[in-house]
Amino acid sequence: NIIYVRYYSIIFVYLFVQSCLFIKWNFAFEGDYSDRMIYGSSPAIYDLEVNSMGDEPDHWLEIIVGSDEVNSPYEDFYGAWRCIDALGNLEWYLNTRTDEARSSPAVDDFFASDGVPDIIGGTTSGWSVEAFTNTGIFLWRFGEIEGSGMYLWHSSPAIADVTPLAGGKEIIIGCSNNDCSAVFCLQGDISDGIDNGFAGYSSFHHDCWDTYIGTDGIDWDVLW
Repeated sequence: NIIYVRYYSIIFVYLFVQSCLFIKWNFAFEGDYSDRMIYGSSPAIYDLEVNSMGDEPDHWLEIIVGSDEVNSPYEDFYGAWRCIDALGNLEWYLNTRTDEARSSPAVDDFFASDGVPDIIGGTTSGWSVEAFTNTGIFLWRFGEIEGSGMYLWHSSPAIADVTPLAGGKEIIIGCSNNDCSAVFCLQGDISDGIDNGFAGYSSFHHDCWDTYIGTDGIDWDVLW
């Protein structure tokens, strides 16, 4: 049995053999942290169908994880999502556009229904929920603004067909802080370019809505 553990800035992989734990490998995060950024993102484990670095069999699983880096080693100011293979090699990284990659990512085929897994996660001290492909390319972001902000997507997202009338699967995720605090239901596949839902928010009632640059139904789709 293999156990994955996130402790501060390092992922440890333990091999459980005959009631003993042995460190199989570890992957250190090399970005900058502040003293209060210590919680981190729990990893998701999934067969992403990528294998560009190691020589492990294709059916072995990958690890997808965020971090609390305030400056990732790849680009200052931004955090990063990472895909690590079963042997501890970095398959790819994706810089967030809005600060730390705080929430635990969720993985499922929610975009295009093509059988290829997609990934979703939220940032903190930033502004966005970020959806991206199994190879680390953005699909959409709610919202489209870049830079640090005051909204906290601490909640780890869940993926399910909650609203069958909208078509496809939805993303359920919570936002805390300020007057946009709520549980949001977002359409996973926005490729139809149609606003399929009821936003329930406007700049008239909620000042924070002014910060969500983009168009509902095109850049992202809030169902409720």
